[in-house]
Amino acid sequence: MTDEEMSIQYADSYELMNKDLSPKSPRHIVMEVFLAGLKAGRPKWHKVADGDLPSEEGGWVCNQDGLPCYFDWGTEQWLDCEGTQIRTTEWCHMPHKE
Repeated sequence: MTDEEMSIQYADSYELMNKDLSPKSPRHIVMEVFLAGLKAGRPKWHKVADGDLPSEEGGWVCNQDGLPCYFDWGTEQWLDCEGTQIRTTEWCHMPHKE
């Protein structure tokens, strides 16, 4: 199985994901995170309970469930791709594609 096939299988494991593969869709972002994780190796995880939050310029991170999210400093909430609040107990940086 290729890396791309594994990323599709991983994204498909989320029952609520639709099949949209446009560049900003949640499914596409999950696939990109999966592929970046394969290339980057084991990420450093940060615990929210320890007060370890991303910097204000941190951008997108990946939570303990493998979902892309970001910390909104204005509302002090973790939000997903659609701006919905999600539970995040741990997070790691997502490598950016240039």
